[in-house]
Amino acid sequence: MGKLLSISLSQKVKKLQIKILTVENFNLSEKLKKEVDYVLAHTKKVKEFLKNIKKDAFDFIILDLSFVEEQKEKFLKIVSQYSSQNTKIIVLDTEEDMKKRNFTSKYKVTGHFSKNVSKRVLTKNINQIIKSVLSNSNKNILIVDDSISILNSMKDVLNVKNYNTFAALSVADALKIIKMQKIDLIFTDLEMPKVDGITFIEILKRNKVTRDIPILVVSGSENKDNFTKALKSGAIDYIRKPFVNEEILLKADLHIKHSKQIQKLANQSKELSEYKRVLNESDIVTKTNKRGIITYVNENFINISGYSKEELLSKPHNILRHFDIPKVVFDDLWQTIKDKKTYKGIIKNKKKNGDTYYVDATISPILDINGNIKEIIGIRHDVSEIMSSKRLLLDDLKYLENPILIFLKIINYELLKDFYSEIIMYEFKQEFTKKILDYFPKTSGLKKVYNLGEGYFALLKNQEIDIRVINTLLREVVENFSKKGIVFKDMIYDIKICLSYSDKKENIYDDVSLGIEHAIRTSNTIVYAKNFYIKRQIEAKSKLKTLQMVKDALENKDSYFESFFQGIVDNQTQKIVKYESLVRLNRNNEILSPYHFLELSKKTGYYINITKETIRSSFNALSTTNKDISINISASDITNSEIKSMLLKLISKEEFKGRVTFELLEDENINDINIVKNFISLSKLIGDVKIAIDDFGSGYSNFERLLEFQPDFLKIDGSLIKNIMTNPFSQNLVESIVLFAKKQNIKLIAEFVENEQIYNKVKNLGIDYSQGYYFHKPCRL
Repeated sequence: MGKLLSISLSQKVKKLQIKILTVENFNLSEKLKKEVDYVLAHTKKVKEFLKNIKKDAFDFIILDLSFVEEQKEKFLKIVSQYSSQNTKIIVLDTEEDMKKRNFTSKYKVTGHFSKNVSKRVLTKNINQIIKSVLSNSNKNILIVDDSISILNSMKDVLNVKNYNTFAALSVADALKIIKMQKIDLIFTDLEMPKVDGITFIEILKRNKVTRDIPILVVSGSENKDNFTKALKSGAIDYIRKPFVNEEILLKADLHIKHSKQIQKLANQSKELSEYKRVLNESDIVTKTNKRGIITYVNENFINISGYSKEELLSKPHNILRHFDIPKVVFDDLWQTIKDKKTYKGIIKNKKKNGDTYYVDATISPILDINGNIKEIIGIRHDVSEIMSSKRLLLDDLKYLENPILIFLKIINYELLKDFYSEIIMYEFKQEFTKKILDYFPKTSGLKKVYNLGEGYFALLKNQEIDIRVINTLLREVVENFSKKGIVFKDMIYDIKICLSYSDKKENIYDDVSLGIEHAIRTSNTIVYAKNFYIKRQIEAKSKLKTLQMVKDALENKDSYFESFFQGIVDNQTQKIVKYESLVRLNRNNEILSPYHFLELSKKTGYYINITKETIRSSFNALSTTNKDISINISASDITNSEIKSMLLKLISKEEFKGRVTFELLEDENINDINIVKNFISLSKLIGDVKIAIDDFGSGYSNFERLLEFQPDFLKIDGSLIKNIMTNPFSQNLVESIVLFAKKQNIKLIAEFVENEQIYNKVKNLGIDYSQGYYFHKPCRL
């Protein structure tokens, strides 16, 4: 019976289909509905309830006995008879009637709860017993007794809690079952034929496989010595016959739970032993007493330190202290331990022979039950080989009070890499590291060089020096490199360098790193980088503020993106023939141009959404004017599938055909020009779109690209137009563009036409259209 139930319920657990019928007026079912694996049927009528249990099978019935007043036992008997064989009954009753539990075990009552508690507590209790019953289906209990009636009686009792039961009439049968099944708990009689219960217990306790199975004695023996002997042999409890059903269930629950805890502890103990073994084999481990005296070292510690076990035990840890490390570092370590905290960090140590090694250390105090430090465990990894120069530099910086940090960069390092193999470049860096100090005056006092890779080197000194002195010293270094070059493999190489330095301890590494970037970017030879990091942080905060402004505008939080339009004028008629769409950010009616947000947005995911907003508002504007609209797009817009699809869909609409010009922005990032060419061809085909090249005459303009794109318009860059009256070079270049465009039958648009003089000039040069403040400022349509 137990087996059948365990299969039924376990299958239901997998399918999350635990069927429960409730008959109560406590509104308990509303609470239970929150459990996803419960399928609930609820009634407040006894007749309807009885009808339900006759026609359907339930896993659990929750029964409120206050419905039947004086006929409780009779009603329980009816429910027990009519319900499915595997159904478990949970009874709710008043506190007074809780004393009548003795009759409930006859009728499959799994749990008996008082209604005189809150619904929350009652629901919790019911959930716990349901989960317990379901989990019991995986627990195997063996009953050993030479009486069939006792076996059947105990099986019926244990079935109430859904335990999976096995019965044996003799010890021989019991041992066969144990060989075939994993047994979690055993109930055994003492007085049995052939082999008695005590001998059975002793057999089990001698076997490694079975000795941890908890055994309870159930016996009617009057001999107290038998019970004592059974307990000494390994039984954990006993129950006298005739037994009380509830005692069987309570002790089964107790010892199954206890057995699980013991098994869990055994597993944890085994795992800890394995961890200890792996730790001892892979890591460097020590133990000290609370005063720091070594009490244990493993083989790895002995091997790396060079000391014998005898030389290390009973010695303080400072036997390994490296002379480079200030006392304050170890004071900090010990203060951390005294504060009962774990210390983590890279520690530079000294071997017995004086050599240096580095360990990544985790040192932790072990506390006794009173919270006092009992001992200290240290676990370390040898990181000597993988300690990068950067890590060493950062480690050394921690111990200096007045650091001066200098970065040196070989400017033409990338050129050398192009010429030579990795092996030769490795040799070159090694040679350069050795010789670099020869280029510094001997008075500098510098002794150590950190090779940071990729042509970067660092030098470090702990001394207060006037900045003017450092500047003079570094100018001499630059001059020495310029005069001498560097000898490598019998050849002299001209080496160009730049230098960055700082003497402010706070953020010094970041300052000098940013300083060398600045030196390379601005072609400065020497940069004093103090506070560069703080400046960069200020810039970063400003950028974050801008990005938040963009995000708010996209979410329409008191701001939004919109399009302004600037007229493009026919130079012969001075009338607007089309408008260029220009994106603006409206922040509380303050209009911001793209200068304030667009470049930064291009580095984030916001740019795509801004572009979409601009495209939408540009096409919407076509319905408010009879003029054409010109829209700026870049190669990155075209290669974006969302934007590309959006544009093609809009230009294919009948009302927009022939009214749109795409202004292609000059873009250095055109990886596949064919994508742009195909887009242009398709746009012209399906939308009769015109193509303009924006900002022609500067940036990445080239005539080859004109041949690829076959534009209808060229927009001459504003920097050429606004200087055309004063700069002969600008005028000559514009004249060349005009000559080329006329021969290719390409229309020209002059940008930045700001006054009448410029207008007359571009008109006389033969430029077709003008755009600028002289005619029209950007505005809403």
